[in-house]
Amino acid sequence: MIPFPLVVASDDLRGLKPFMATDPNWPLILLFALLGLAALGYALSLLMRRPKRVPAARPPLAASAEPPLTIRSRLDAIRLSGLIEAGSAAPFCDQLSEILRDFLRQRYGLSSRRLTTSEIMNEIRRRAPDAVCRSLEDVLVCCDLVKFAKVQPDTIGLQQALTTAYLVLEYADVAPKRGEP
Repeated sequence: MIPFPLVVASDDLRGLKPFMATDPNWPLILLFALLGLAALGYALSLLMRRPKRVPAARPPLAASAEPPLTIRSRLDAIRLSGLIEAGSAAPFCDQLSEILRDFLRQRYGLSSRRLTTSEIMNEIRRRAPDAVCRSLEDVLVCCDLVKFAKVQPDTIGLQQALTTAYLVLEYADVAPKRGEP
């Protein structure tokens, strides 16, 4: 007989029960597979509707040394741009018309970017003095002729339009503002 400690130390596996192979439990496997697919689908849906990242707030820009351009300074800039001397009537009239339309929005509260000249004049006649209306109509009609009818005015015609635009500002400064007696 072999002493007990030697039996334990031997490499003999005969004392163990044999492995019994069983049939797979298909309902349990199917349940775990469905749970895995559901978890994967949920994770994908979270990724798909993740909120868009809001860009980090930028620190405010330092106040610029120059104030925002006024209507008069914009007219001065177009006068000094050299468009009149170069005979560039179309860009000059585009800018001049835009400046006057911004003036109408600031002074009379008339949003005129998408209005025609006749629509602007119908509205402004109720709000502004006659001198402003006459001068404004002269400039806008001149700009419309250049932009839409492709009329090419000479240098003097462009200078007259610019001078009349300055007159619009002068006449409006003399007239009372909206709501004033």
